[in-house]
Amino acid sequence: MDMKRVEIVASGDVQKVGFRDVVQKIGRDLGLSGTVENREPYDVAIVAEGEVEALEDFVRALMIRDRLIQVRKLEVSWQEATGEFPYFKILRGEWHEELGESLDVANKLLQRSIEANEEYLAEAREILDGRGP
Repeated sequence: MDMKRVEIVASGDVQKVGFRDVVQKIGRDLGLSGTVENREPYDVAIVAEGEVEALEDFVRALMIRDRLIQVRKLEVSWQEATGEFPYFKILRGEWHEELGESLDVANKLLQRSIEANEEYLAEAREILDGRGP
């Protein structure tokens, strides 16, 4: 089994959008161990260890572009594994920063939901206006 370590700095819209939770889930799903944490001022630092193929899948999976998360760049550095991580975890900051970040994510999701609802209602009105009595 060829174990390696990858150190990654993710740039883009990666803080306050739930990116660390997604990174942790991807890492755990691939059987990796490591850490993910915010890096001031805007980036996220990731360290992962595991089998080379799983790490390659991990790096590819991190190029996320969805409604909230917009990864623009990954700086990737390959090294030998150290075996220091028992599992994959999020390294969190001060509780008040984490609470603020959770509220930011919830706010963005709520805004997206309202925008989607408004678009749906506008389309429904157009359909009803065009087919009304």
